[in-house]
Amino acid sequence: MALSSHPFFLGSAARWGQYPDHSFGEIAIAGRSNAGKSSLVNALLISKVAKVSASPGKTRLINFYRLKDQYVIVDLPGYGFAKGSSKEIAGWKKMIEEYLSKRESLVAFVLVMDVRRKWTDQEDQLFQFCKHLDLKFGVVQTKIDKLGKVERAKQLRALRQESSVENIWQVSTKSGENMLAFKKEVYQNWIKGSQ
Repeated sequence: MALSSHPFFLGSAARWGQYPDHSFGEIAIAGRSNAGKSSLVNALLISKVAKVSASPGKTRLINFYRLKDQYVIVDLPGYGFAKGSSKEIAGWKKMIEEYLSKRESLVAFVLVMDVRRKWTDQEDQLFQFCKHLDLKFGVVQTKIDKLGKVERAKQLRALRQESSVENIWQVSTKSGENMLAFKKEVYQNWIKGSQ
């Protein structure tokens, strides 16, 4: 099935003026390449619409997906390990910053992190940029099925110590663990709360 024919897919954009028109609030999702961002988008939509790849940095455009009649998920290009020239990477950064700064329907930003990774300056820069824009911000630690409960708790404590992020969820898109709670909280607290 072509991506453009998928009923959830609203369109792709590379710059201001190409964003699709709709009447829903938007949740932007971004993360370091291979953090599980596409898998999270698919789990939220309950559909394999976002391409999951073993090669980092496959998302090149901003992709918009409608989640039923609730909100729109905005899949932003991966950062960190994306393969490309310095000019391409600078272009992706500009594209993301333009979207975050100008999109009036944007309600919140979700940063996807592999639960085994540490908070770095790149993550903190995104967090500070969103704070500057007064955007709601949360972190989803993915792939928790790869760790035991003790190690998960340790990683959660470490993230709370390394950052000042209040909204943190630990999920597994593979097993579905905590996904329902995450979806419910995003909708109830972020989408309905902004209407």
